[in-house]
Amino acid sequence: MGIYNFLSRFFRGFHTGYVWAKKYKSLYLLLGLLAPAKKYPETKNRHRYGIVVCARNEEKVIGNLIDSIHKQSYLAEYMEIFVVADNCSDATADICRAKGCTVYERNDPAHARKGYAMRFLFEQIRRDRGLDSFDGYVVFDADNLLHPNFMTELNKAFDTGAGVVVGYRNTKNFDTNFISAGYAIHFMASVVTYHRPRVWLKSSTHIAGTGYVIASRLLKDGWKYTCLTEDTQFTMNTVAAGEYIAFCEEAEFFDEQPYELRVMARQRIRWIKGRMYSFFSTCLNLIRGIFTKGWRGFACYDMFCYGFPTSTYYGFRRLLIPPLKYILSGLWAFAVGNLAISQVDPARSIKMWFSIVGSFLAVAALFTRAQWKPIKHDAAISIDELGLGGSSSERLQQQK
Repeated sequence: MGIYNFLSRFFRGFHTGYVWAKKYKSLYLLLGLLAPAKKYPETKNRHRYGIVVCARNEEKVIGNLIDSIHKQSYLAEYMEIFVVADNCSDATADICRAKGCTVYERNDPAHARKGYAMRFLFEQIRRDRGLDSFDGYVVFDADNLLHPNFMTELNKAFDTGAGVVVGYRNTKNFDTNFISAGYAIHFMASVVTYHRPRVWLKSSTHIAGTGYVIASRLLKDGWKYTCLTEDTQFTMNTVAAGEYIAFCEEAEFFDEQPYELRVMARQRIRWIKGRMYSFFSTCLNLIRGIFTKGWRGFACYDMFCYGFPTSTYYGFRRLLIPPLKYILSGLWAFAVGNLAISQVDPARSIKMWFSIVGSFLAVAALFTRAQWKPIKHDAAISIDELGLGGSSSERLQQQK
């Protein structure tokens, strides 16, 4: 039983330290609940933006995204849309060209992943236009829809000098079922528990896949983030380098959430595996940044805690300790010739295995070959159907 006692004490001590290390998030919750949304000052500066979209067989939804971009209150001449049709076998590229986008087609099934598609797209823009042709690049997924004021509000926040600005992620299919509703609630809660308090503390926030702008100066060496969760990898490297990632709650956009259990499980396994890679590949730089980046050091500490593979830790804690106790107890009883099965508490065993099932996905991510696979997007909802389209005359008046 010595091994069990050692592991039990180790996990208990580690868990106590881990809980205390994250106590500062109580302040986050308080700020998020009490503080208002950050309002950025009006600005006459109109930055030029390249809008980049990675799309793989998205003919059902990408047209609505482009239409919502064209309906922005921000002046159209300050925006240009670039699309990478990544390993497509449908009409995605043709639809985008017909709507005035610059389209690059990419065929590389061995690297069919968003991070590689983004690297390819920025390489083409560098070759044809030069990355410094735009002040920033706004990243969207093909299923997104933009509030008509998204770019106007994003520009206000970007004009303050932040290297990256993240918009508010809402959902367009909340009412599909409990799975899509759960995702939507998660993103809404993130505003209160993470994004809003970080804004008021002037600490960097994190990127969640889409709806953010990157200053072109941060792309002088191209896009280097190609793991399963390129957004987390980019977030942690950017914060470790001392850059500021801002959040603009007024820059609202919508996306489609998964609604099938198997898709949710596949996606979450990919997230867990990708975030583990992102954490372990940047944790030393984040630790170094805690002591060398001044006030930005707190952001490094925050991202270290944010990126720590919590679900995997809890999964191992629940999976490893209880079974080990039973195994070692059985071996000990067998060794002394008294294997007393009757002494095992059935109710406790059932509770243990329910806990094991609940932790399965977190640990399974370590032993599965997670691959990026496109998520089916079939909620072909336009921005007008959300009641946010507005008329052309209204948009022209806003531009003036």
